[in-house]
Amino acid sequence: MFLPEQQRLLETFLNQTALAIERVRLAQAAQNAQIKVETESLRNSLLAGISHDLRTPLAAIVGAASSLAEEPERLSPEARRELARTIYDEGQRMTTLANNILDMARLDAGAVTLNRDWYPLEEIVGGVLTRMRARLEGGR
Repeated sequence: MFLPEQQRLLETFLNQTALAIERVRLAQAAQNAQIKVETESLRNSLLAGISHDLRTPLAAIVGAASSLAEEPERLSPEARRELARTIYDEGQRMTTLANNILDMARLDAGAVTLNRDWYPLEEIVGGVLTRMRARLEGGR
């Protein structure tokens, strides 16, 4: 058995240990709460950006389509072609955005495994330039 002084010392040590464990647990809970707040803020920012990026081409599509539908006889053939081209281009833009969003969701869910092989920089830049050629040349 312990002497009364030793027992008080042991109780003090146990209390201090329990307080330290509780502080660690509370610090972890605070850190988890902070991560949740930051994650929610990031998610809200991402959704706001996506919403804006989707509304812009949609507004262009609706505007061009309404011009074509409401007063087609007042438009020259060139203006009609340009409006049709705008509808097509903005539809393509929305498709690309939607595909990018779905790809991001797949990456986040872990459904996609990254291929981490080395590729020549010239090949990557050349591929991008080929896909972007119409935009770069015509300013579309």
